[in-house]
Amino acid sequence: MTTVPRQGLSAAARLRRRAARSAVVRRLGRGRSDTGGAALLEFAFVAPVLVLLFAGIIQFGMVLVLRSSMLDTAQDAARRMAVGEFSTQSEVVDYVNSNMLTWAAPVVAATWPDEGAGETDVTVSVTVSMGEAVPFDLLGLFEGQTMPAIVTMRKEGL
Repeated sequence: MTTVPRQGLSAAARLRRRAARSAVVRRLGRGRSDTGGAALLEFAFVAPVLVLLFAGIIQFGMVLVLRSSMLDTAQDAARRMAVGEFSTQSEVVDYVNSNMLTWAAPVVAATWPDEGAGETDVTVSVTVSMGEAVPFDLLGLFEGQTMPAIVTMRKEGL
């Protein structure tokens, strides 16, 4: 039996040989095409991790928004205290409660300088319980912790 060198094959012969090879590959691969169950199993392993990751990203973003709101409101309240617009603790508390973007109840404290002791700074402290600040504490990591925002400014005119 003589073999024909490969470069000597006609175009039709090469096409027939390629078709025969692809038919064999199709026949061999028929039993392996059912992968729907494997994909479902892989999704069952990956889905909880993705849900936790997505929930963590949302929770982190919400805490950052709350922290930013706390700092902005505390700075504005301290500025109003420094220029003499607020003179009582209740004015500061009402201002912070009405202007702070929050879903948690803040604890507000304000201190004025004791001019007799030579103090010149006003301080506003806004504190939120982390248990209330996070929308869903899945692992209980934030229970009992607080997130403070403390701002100190020099009182004008002293």
